[in-house]
Amino acid sequence: MAKIFETLNDPQLVVKFQRLCGVYPAPSDSGTVPPQFVQKQTNTSVSNLISFLNDFSESSTTVDSKKASCNGSSKHPTATQSADAGLAACNGNGILPEHRNGFTRPDLRERVASNGVAGTSTRKISHMKKDSTASTDFSATESDSDQSCAGSKRSSDYVATNLFLDYLFRFGASLGNEVFYITFFPFWFWNIDGYVGRRICVFWCIFMYLGQATKDIIRWPRPPAPPVMRMEKRYALEYGMPSTHAMVGAGLPFTILILTKDRYVYTFEWGLLVAVLWCTTVCLSRLYLGMHSVLDIIAGLIYIFALMPACFPLLNPIDEFLLDSPYAPAVSVLVPLALALAYPTLDKWSTARGDTTLILGVGAGVALGHWVCYQYGFMHKAPTPPPYEILMPNINWLGQVVMRLCLGVVILVATRALMKATVYNVACYLSGVNRNDYSQSTQMLSVELPYKFVTYLVIAFNTVWLAPQVFHFIGIERETFFTEI
Repeated sequence: MAKIFETLNDPQLVVKFQRLCGVYPAPSDSGTVPPQFVQKQTNTSVSNLISFLNDFSESSTTVDSKKASCNGSSKHPTATQSADAGLAACNGNGILPEHRNGFTRPDLRERVASNGVAGTSTRKISHMKKDSTASTDFSATESDSDQSCAGSKRSSDYVATNLFLDYLFRFGASLGNEVFYITFFPFWFWNIDGYVGRRICVFWCIFMYLGQATKDIIRWPRPPAPPVMRMEKRYALEYGMPSTHAMVGAGLPFTILILTKDRYVYTFEWGLLVAVLWCTTVCLSRLYLGMHSVLDIIAGLIYIFALMPACFPLLNPIDEFLLDSPYAPAVSVLVPLALALAYPTLDKWSTARGDTTLILGVGAGVALGHWVCYQYGFMHKAPTPPPYEILMPNINWLGQVVMRLCLGVVILVATRALMKATVYNVACYLSGVNRNDYSQSTQMLSVELPYKFVTYLVIAFNTVWLAPQVFHFIGIERETFFTEI
């Protein structure tokens, strides 16, 4: 069993998947490939796929991913590269031969040309971390696996030869990011179904908190780079086990499927197919971007599918309490706040605590907003019970959707700007820190927690309270919004 775990956690599996998808280390300005990325080549693209698949069936072949020395040498088994879908084989000194795949050595970093596969173009994608303090979402300190022997930051420089897969997996990764959350939930509440949306939000808060907290308890590092090419910097400082992207990639679509299968009339098999594709795209995107090992992904999936049967029976009682109980406002705010304060102590700063606090703030705001709607008589039960027919969109429906989104986004952007400026300045003043040093002050618990929690609580509250009231006032509200109890 230990050998299976070691094999699934082997970074070479991630490297081989990246090669399989057409991701290769870019040569340096002198035309050489960084020595820590030089891998032995094979003559056929088929062997690359076979080698990748064999690692799952031959669990006895294990590799210690931590044996790579600082000079870039490694005891790992060398990964294969595709001669047809990627860069040509390196010669003995690591210099790429000329005139391969439409490139010449001097202009490899500049030109876009054919990669040898019909209909697939090649592009150079470069991500260089030049000034970590310029980003408010990235720590000034890299993780140990991203540092060179002298302690300098290691840049990630690569070539993606398959544009379709690159765009697909970057889109898949975005399905578990902050931008997706602040887009998905408003769209769902304004245009789809608040009954389902409230339950999704409760379960989302539960599994994301548990997943993020588990990361900072286990403290299992992400796959080392190199040999893995880490193509995403946003979460580089977080730990990797379990993959919360895998959890949200499975949790959201399958929760939607389960909650809607008896509420709406549609073909369940089609819904299941969409959920599987959604989940698969998100999970594979984490391997493609070099952010997780196969073991991280599997652990995240096992975690979420274990939580589903434990949490789903509680969703209806929780929703009824949050709508009807006079104690709901206090519980909606104090419980998430207490969970944020109880988050495991970080051994180094990362985005994990702030992102978790943001999620808890959204959950508190959604619950509080719906309680206000219900208690003040804006919400009532639908006159007819489910299941409901799904109506085909028409031009009038599309027009109202666009108007709600445009107006709603203006409301939420204004709310976010106002709250971030206000809460940040107040938190800095009360904590006695310099508000002009944004990157450092937001890493302090006394600033980060109220800054994230209060800001996104108010944004979520306005999503389900203020925005629908404005829609109703100007006549573009969704007719069933206030009947979804």
